[in-house]
Amino acid sequence: MQIFEYPYIIISILAFSFIALTAIGIYFAVRGAKTAKGNEEKDFININKLESAFEKSGKLREDRCVFYAKVSLDNFRSLYSARQTLNVFSEVRTGLLEAFSDGEDSNISIYGEKNFVVFSKWDIETARKKIESCFAELNKCLLKHSALNIIDVRIGMYFAFGTQVSLDDAIGRAKQAYLLAKAENVPYAEWNVSGGKALEKKIKIENKIEKEIDN
Repeated sequence: MQIFEYPYIIISILAFSFIALTAIGIYFAVRGAKTAKGNEEKDFININKLESAFEKSGKLREDRCVFYAKVSLDNFRSLYSARQTLNVFSEVRTGLLEAFSDGEDSNISIYGEKNFVVFSKWDIETARKKIESCFAELNKCLLKHSALNIIDVRIGMYFAFGTQVSLDDAIGRAKQAYLLAKAENVPYAEWNVSGGKALEKKIKIENKIEKEIDN
């Protein structure tokens, strides 16, 4: 009895071969994507190293600035697939890395799932130019994916200059500047005492109103 006298056996073998090759292809594709992501994450400095560099710079009384960047994907995720959302976010991450990873003068760290912290020794004018250049490139990326007004990317800036302040406090003030940018609907904002106090007052009022509504 010859096996090829039975067509269904040949069809089964071909189908099994196709499934096996497809599974192998998917495995290597996923493995390659994970490797690429791992390599990309290595380019981001660890937050502990960033804190150490920040404190060392503070002891030398150097000018320092901290940026807090947040990427909001909720609206895009509700319109497009998870894969498309992941691809766009990966490009945004790369854009932020290229803009703010500048050797000894600037480093960026992942800070949470969709947040980033940058520590740099740039002066105010250089920092502003860098951020404006960053947003110009990010807007090109978002425009390419039809996500310009859907994915929200904003940055808060805090300039420590030669003052003694912890990284946690600096990040907190940069976050306040981010909230200020969001409240004023601008790409980025700089922390200042009056703006910080006004924002805190606004948040307290909003929280009070929400509690009264709940009651």
